[in-house]
Formats: sequence, C-alpha cells, structure tokens
Amino acid sequence: MNEATVKALRGWVYESFILNGKPKFVTFTVVVSFNLDKKGEEANVNVEEPVKVSFIKKPKLIKKIKPVYPVKAIEEGITGEVIIEAVTDVMGKVEKVTKVTGHPLLTPEAIDAVKQWLYEPYIIDGKPEAVKFTIVVNFKLDKKKGDPMRIPSFKKPKLIKKKDPQYLEKAKKEKVSGRVVLEATADKAGNVTDVNVISGHALLAESAVAAVKQWKYEPFIKDGKPEAVRFTVVVNFQLEKKLK
Repeated sequence: MNEATVKALRGWVYESFILNGKPKFVTFTVVVSFNLDKKGEEANVNVEEPVKVSFIKKPKLIKKIKPVYPVKAIEEGITGEVIIEAVTDVMGKVEKVTKVTGHPLLTPEAIDAVKQWLYEPYIIDGKPEAVKFTIVVNFKLDKKKGDPMRIPSFKKPKLIKKKDPQYLEKAKKEKVSGRVVLEATADKAGNVTDVNVISGHALLAESAVAAVKQWKYEPFIKDGKPEAVRFTVVVNFQLEKKLK
C-alpha cells in the first residue's frame, strides 16, 4: 500500500496556500485510508487532514485557561516547557492534541488546559479551515535571591493555629467549590509571612489567602536551628448539601 499511496500522492494538486496575499511553501501531513466497499471490488480513498501552519503564523488566541501547576511538581521544583501539537476546527476550538513532549508531571495539566483554549477561526482563501500548529506551555516557579528553601508538603512544620476561610456569599450563590493551592512562606518563628496563589477559582482564592496568612506553624528546625521555609498548602471549599 505504501508504494501505491506515494504514487497516487505524486499526482495530486492542491490550491496554493495564500498568506498575506502571497503563496507560501507549506509542509503538512496527509492520511490516506483504504476502505473496501461491501462487495470488496472498489476502494475508497479518504483524506481528512488539517493544514499545518508554523508557530509564528498560528491563529490568534482569544480564550486561555491557565494550567494548574501540579503540587508534586512544585514541591520537587520542576519547571519547563510542554510542547503540544494541536488541531483547531473551523470555529477555532481545540479539537484534539496529536503530539506532546514535556515532563510527565506537567503534561497532563498542560493538555487539559489547552483543550479549553479558543482561537480565532483560521481563514484560507476567504474560508475558515481546520489547522494544526505547535503550542508551548511554560511552567515557571517564581524564585528570588534569598528566598527561603522550598520543602515538600509532607515535611512542612506542624500547624498550631488555624483560621477557617470565609466562604463568600457570591461563591455560594454561584455554587463555586473546589480547592485552592497556595505556596506559603513561614518565618523562623512559624508565622506565615507570604502567600501566593498557585491555582484555584478567583472567588475562593482571596478568602483562602486571607485565612492562611493568619495561620501559625511550629518553627522548622534544620541542623538544630529554626529556618524560614516555603511549602504548599491546599485549602478546600465544599458546599453544604441540603437534606431532602
């Protein structure tokens, strides 16, 4: 079949790929399917493959969902890029992901986020077309000189004072629930001095930060001395179920 496919493709002719009013050279993938009819006498050849466009010429992104930074990746200090080859349909929705490279702790969240992205329809010769292109998702942990060392959550100091977060009425009304992942910094005395939001709904994050800033931990001891440390904190918001 390979020989027959190549022979057939060499006889195909495409319309010129026009970009900014000029014909351009393009490289793309073609899938050829061989299907016998019911009598097994004839073969139908179907070609359904989106046009591949360069990273620079990809369609304009109009809706972006920020990927959740996995807690384990944060604790292990894992950063880097996840490179995704995605296909958008004629409406600009990400229809599928065809290829991914990146750290295994980061790729699932990157894919989940990208599948929710929305692009402007890609126009070729005045018509919207499905296209394939590369997306790069960056995972980066903010780190400044002199920052306290980051420790995994299972090693974080013992919590000795806790204030429950306030569940905002707007969040309850909109039935927003879930978890907020934070990165907290505790000083040598165990006081929370800084809190950053890693992921979580905006209606929940503000309350979670306000509450955690009032928490207190036992001092973290290293080599017999108290040390300032950073670690992840997960705050859960759950709506109360009404009894029927």
